[in-house]
Amino acid sequence: MKRIDNNTVVSDLLAIKAGNDISFGEQSGRVEVIDFEETNTYWEIIFTLASTEKIYIRKEKTSC
Repeated sequence: MKRIDNNTVVSDLLAIKAGNDISFGEQSGRVEVIDFEETNTYWEIIFTLASTEKIYIRKEKTSC
């Protein structure tokens, strides 16, 4: 099981595939669907678990 939190880097979040088991705080389960949105200011990744729970993670982009 891969443990994720708000400090997990985007590349690690994007490496998670459907069928992987993840945990985020008190939520955990098998990933069924992964939705990804990218704007000029943030990335948003939504993991839908087999239990139909959703985990939303938004990572703000920082300028170099």
